[in-house]
Amino acid sequence: MNSKNTVKPCPFCGGNATVVSKLMKGQVYMWVSCTNCGAGSAMVSYPEMAVPKRLTDSQKEMFEKPLLDMWNRRIVE
Repeated sequence: MNSKNTVKPCPFCGGNATVVSKLMKGQVYMWVSCTNCGAGSAMVSYPEMAVPKRLTDSQKEMFEKPLLDMWNRRIVE
């Protein structure tokens, strides 16, 4: 992941989190998931046709931004 779109640790356990993406029924679903406790963000979805098969760094950043904005938001830092 590039430096502009960093994933903060899990707000519940402090574990590492990662962006997950799955193709299901013509939609690309993306969410952030903790690799330790399994906590996850809300999903965002895009029509399969809107997501190129090979993403450039700037395209990846664009698609991941809404997820990371949700996941990285903390009430208290």
